[in-house]
Amino acid sequence: MNLAVEKEKRVVYINFITTQDRTMIDEETYRLQLAGISTISICNTEKSLSQQMISEDSPYWTVALGDVETAAKREILLIKKVDKLKELLLLTDPVVSDVVVSDTQIKQHQEFLKYFPDEREKLGL
Repeated sequence: MNLAVEKEKRVVYINFITTQDRTMIDEETYRLQLAGISTISICNTEKSLSQQMISEDSPYWTVALGDVETAAKREILLIKKVDKLKELLLLTDPVVSDVVVSDTQIKQHQEFLKYFPDEREKLGL
């Protein structure tokens, strides 16, 4: 066999291995990036989000991960707002705990509990 042809085959083979290895590394990085996105997507408390979120200088951080983090933060804020509204509606918040209750408020309270049955258990009703 011609020496130049054999040398060219070796270069092609080495390039193939390097490309294949690079593809495997890229796939592994991609898997870990997706795992990070999946993990952050189920965080619904500030504590869980702060424990699971990686920094932007990590090779596994992506713009998509940042977007999911932003969405998780919005969900956490919304949960806090809903909880506060529940307290106000149920007259358990200190701000409204001394309000005189009328028949209308009792009916509203009963209607509210139909849609939020978990609050009934919290109140011991």
